[in-house]
Amino acid sequence: PAHIMEDMKRYIPSADLFVGYVSRPVDKRLAIAYNLGKHPITQGKQGTGKTYAHMYYAFTHGLPFMLFSCYDDFRLAKLFGDKTIINGTIKFQESEFVKLLQGPSIILFDEINAVSNANTFDFHALLQNRELFIKDAEDGKGKYYKLHPECRIGFAQNPKSAKYIGGNIKASNFLGRCTYLTFPEFTKKELDTALRKRFPQLPEKDRDLFIKYYGAVCEMIDRAGLPVDISIRQLINV
Repeated sequence: PAHIMEDMKRYIPSADLFVGYVSRPVDKRLAIAYNLGKHPITQGKQGTGKTYAHMYYAFTHGLPFMLFSCYDDFRLAKLFGDKTIINGTIKFQESEFVKLLQGPSIILFDEINAVSNANTFDFHALLQNRELFIKDAEDGKGKYYKLHPECRIGFAQNPKSAKYIGGNIKASNFLGRCTYLTFPEFTKKELDTALRKRFPQLPEKDRDLFIKYYGAVCEMIDRAGLPVDISIRQLINV
């Protein structure tokens, strides 16, 4: 990547976050989307690695990474900064987010389908023009913030189902600018690889029992129609 500002280097994910990480074909597809300058939306059940994959891309490419968890009233413009009072005068104070936009980076908006459709219009402008006008900036004069050519923006969301209540269906003028990537559940082989990497002292028979137990719990949840998912992250915590 191009030059990364010194104070942004602290946002580059560290290697210890990826002990036991299993790179899959979908990770490669995500990398292709980012490398081509697309805006990927990763979609999948909780625990399929859709959020972590963006962070893994940032780690493998030595890029600063920032994640924002969205909600109904999430406003993109607020990330750029806010008005504050300095020596009795109202000033606009820019955020760290602004610095991130001005260099090579990965910015992930998680739970994007939680944002109300009325609040997605700033996303349209940012993705289409790679710049956004913030009217409160420059102490009320307003300012256009341009994205660095190597600043990449991605999204993640859960599928719309009975388990994930509150998601909005996004309009095509937003989704049409994005590339969909569906994250599948981990196979038994991938689960075994993850456990072996994370816990090399664990015997094969114990790994096998653990995976069978995990599968049985997931099957019981599905059969009972419970509104929860058990993720690989929770499996490793156990």
